[in-house]
Amino acid sequence: MIDTLRDPELREQKLKDMVELLPFAGWRYDMSQVGALSDVICGMPESIAEGVPGRDPVDELYQLHPCNAIRLVMNRDEPGDTSASDRYTRIEDFFELWKREELLFQEHDPALYVVEESSVVDRDQPTCVSVIGRIRIQQQVEFGPSELMEITQRCQAQFIPIQAVVINDTIDCEEGQLFHSLIPRLAATTPIEVFEDNGRHLRIWVVTDRALVDEIQGRVTASQVRVVGGRDQYRALQTMAAQGQQEHYGLFWLTDGNDPGLSWLHRTTLVSGVGVDSFESLRDLLKSSCRVEYVGDEPNAADDAIELARLNELQPVCCVGTKDGKWGFATFLNASGVRVTAGPPEQAQEDLRAHILECLGAGASPLRDPGTVADRYFQDGQGVQLLLAGGGPGTVALVIAGGSAVKRIDEVIPGVIEGSAAVCCIPRARVGLVYYSIET
Repeated sequence: MIDTLRDPELREQKLKDMVELLPFAGWRYDMSQVGALSDVICGMPESIAEGVPGRDPVDELYQLHPCNAIRLVMNRDEPGDTSASDRYTRIEDFFELWKREELLFQEHDPALYVVEESSVVDRDQPTCVSVIGRIRIQQQVEFGPSELMEITQRCQAQFIPIQAVVINDTIDCEEGQLFHSLIPRLAATTPIEVFEDNGRHLRIWVVTDRALVDEIQGRVTASQVRVVGGRDQYRALQTMAAQGQQEHYGLFWLTDGNDPGLSWLHRTTLVSGVGVDSFESLRDLLKSSCRVEYVGDEPNAADDAIELARLNELQPVCCVGTKDGKWGFATFLNASGVRVTAGPPEQAQEDLRAHILECLGAGASPLRDPGTVADRYFQDGQGVQLLLAGGGPGTVALVIAGGSAVKRIDEVIPGVIEGSAAVCCIPRARVGLVYYSIET
């Protein structure tokens, strides 16, 4: 075995892979100027874009407050605009105006930000604790020009945090308590509080104490940080890092992957118009390449199938449901009847999902009607079953169990990586709690 501590090249590479979480002097809203913080923050662009039928969430946020963060992250077209550049200019002007008018102020000392989120509606729901800080962008990849890259470069600031889960098997603490154990340490400090209309309650602590900052850094250093939200922002920063000669850092919103308050959403794809009218016919269709196990047709069959898929040792696994109300799960087989799991867990899941879609034939088309889209994310199987029941003849549901890939890492390799789009969790990060002036 090679001793990485004695091998200079391997030791240097290992140090490069370590997660470098650093405090920063963030820009925050002055609540004495803007009023309630809940009026000026907004959700992540991807969650806003999902929208609600019959409503315009961007317009609602515009009307909520003249300084709402939506103006920086999803600035809308205005009469007289001749190009996207007009929107970029407005974003830059808003940011500079808010700083100049002292609606935003910069932290005096570099800080990490601890965020506790809970529900005031359901007191039994576990709280979720996250840490906001800046992390060095390790993977320098050229994705090409993008709107977020243009905005970031013009404003020399990052408004959208990159949401990521922290996976660490080296810290000696109770599972899910990587950040929760910080809360008692902050009891003597008054937090900033946010009460949202949906019943969510946020408490934010600005941590500048050097000893506590060092401790938080130590909890993250040897972790794998897996990006699950703000992917477009992450790619914009990767491109900027690839084009520059200096190191770049990004604003990250980190949550323990085992946090008891973190819920993994199940990615559901519905296809219609396929020649499958029963679970048995789907199993026959896939039998040459997949093992399909039947779970049941009870009202909670989808939940049972999702849970069995998540716990199954034979990953990757994809849940399958048919119009006759029957549910099960499928795994890859090769010609010898042995499971096939190539590549990273999330990629293997995506390969299985794509393979099943291909087997369903060219006639398969995404189901689209006023209430549904091809891909949806659900917290439980009940929503999936309702969506399937509303489909027409020959409708099949494919479900990737939320978090099954993330929780099945045999070896935690330190570093920041981009998770698959199939991985989605709640609660989601917020935009506007703190902004980051880009530093190199």
